[in-house]
Amino acid sequence: NPRHLAARLPGPQQWTLIDHDAGLLQRARSHCADLRDAEGAALRVDTLCLDLGALAPGAPDLPAPIACPPDTPAPVSHAGADLVCASALLDLMSAAWLARLAETCAQVGCALLITLSVDGSWRFLPRDPASAAADPDDAFVRDAFNAHQRRDKGLGAALGPAAAPVLAEQLAA
Repeated sequence: NPRHLAARLPGPQQWTLIDHDAGLLQRARSHCADLRDAEGAALRVDTLCLDLGALAPGAPDLPAPIACPPDTPAPVSHAGADLVCASALLDLMSAAWLARLAETCAQVGCALLITLSVDGSWRFLPRDPASAAADPDDAFVRDAFNAHQRRDKGLGAALGPAAAPVLAEQLAA
């Protein structure tokens, strides 16, 4: 998200990248090193290695990090955030987790941008584009994938394909 958004947004910008994978965070931080805001200023990019399941309802601050690299800052406050964005995350979350996300964004007054969410309607494309016939196994594989998306990932029963509409309702409330 910073790679796409940084040059489109005014500065100064401070990004806090959060993931449970310290190696992924290190790579993401290095990819952000040369990014600039809309005015050409360098970004401040922090990383926080964190289990998202540790976020408590109503907590104003992020909990203490886990297994953090040495340069990881202390937990950051949501206060003052202008934007929360996430990719490939929404469909893995429970209704309760999404409710906390919606509530926190509303309390802080920040925008929320979610990308790369599974909606359950995907399909396989035939090798021959002229062929409209679907393989009989396609529905089986899609149903198995969607069932997997609904399993508990450590944050409660995941909503899978239902996550986006549920979050939209929670944000509208």
